[in-house]
Amino acid sequence: MRSLSLSLARSYFPGPQRQILDKSYYLGLLRSKINELTTETSKLQKEIDTFNQENSVYLSYEKRAEGLAGELKDLQGQLADYNMLVDKLNTNTEMEEVINDFNMLKAQNDREAQSMDVIFTERRE
Repeated sequence: MRSLSLSLARSYFPGPQRQILDKSYYLGLLRSKINELTTETSKLQKEIDTFNQENSVYLSYEKRAEGLAGELKDLQGQLADYNMLVDKLNTNTEMEEVINDFNMLKAQNDREAQSMDVIFTERRE
């Protein structure tokens, strides 16, 4: 019984704390702070890597979206042409009239393309 009371007494009253803060104490503090900085640096590096990876994925999706938007615009133009053709067929328009409309639009497009080339050449010089 006596040995139990002695062990309880020792554990209940802690011994004297460190009174002198020597070089090894400060080195220990520095090491712990260096470890904290190292772990924080590695966390930040992982975040940077994740951000860069997400950014590259975003850029590839953006390029793909731009390509698909151009393709969509071309297909919408073709659909408009087909819809106009179906409209002409449904209204019993003569083939000569369709050909005349085509030739008129082609001539107009050629004139506009030529004027754009002239403007581009003038601005380039």
